Amino acid sequence: MIRIALLLLLGWTTTVFGQVDVTLTNTVGITYKSSWDGNLLILEAVEGCSGYAKVRIEISEPVVVTYTASRICGGNPSVDPPFGPFSNIRNDWIVQNTPSTWSGSFTAQPGVYWYWFLGFDGRFCFDCCGGDFNEDETVDFNDLQVLLSNWGSSDAGDANYDGMTDFADLVIVASNWGACSN
Repeated sequence: MIRIALLLLLGWTTTVFGQVDVTLTNTVGITYKSSWDGNLLILEAVEGCSGYAKVRIEISEPVVVTYTASRICGGNPSVDPPFGPFSNIRNDWIVQNTPSTWSGSFTAQPGVYWYWFLGFDGRFCFDCCGGDFNEDETVDFNDLQVLLSNWGSSDAGDANYDGMTDFADLVIVASNWGACSN
C-alpha cells in the first residue's frame, strides 16, 4: 500500500505481473504515451523530436524480449547505458543497416535495469509466444483466424508488434505453429 501511494505521489507508472516489473520513471522533451499489461510494454512518442524515456525494468526470471522499434524524426536511436541486454536494440538497428523500423529479440537475465531510450518508439513483448493471440499456449487455426480476419486493417493479429497485421505476422504464426515453448 505504501509503495503504491509513493509511486502515485511521484507520478510514476508501474505495474507488476509475474516475472517482470516495468516502471516508466521519467521523460524529457518527448511526450510518450506508454502502456504495460504484464507482457507488452509500449512507448510511443506523441509529441516532440528530442528527449528520452527513462525506464526501470526488474526481471526475476530469464525472459525472452521480442521488440519492434521505429526511429523518431529521422534521428539515431540510442539506448543508454550502451551495455546489458537492452543495448541489443541499438546493436540490431546498426546490424540491420539503420532502417526506420527494425525488430529483434534477446534474452534478459534476472536483474534491475535502468535504461534511457532515445530517438525511437518501441513495442517490447516479454515472454510472448508469437502468434498465440488467444493466449492458450498453442499457435493453431484459432490464431490463424484472428490474423486473417484482421489482415491489413488492425493490430489484433499483429505477431511482431509493428502495428499492422500482414505477411510478416503470417510468417511468425507459421514458424511458431503448435505448442508454445515458454
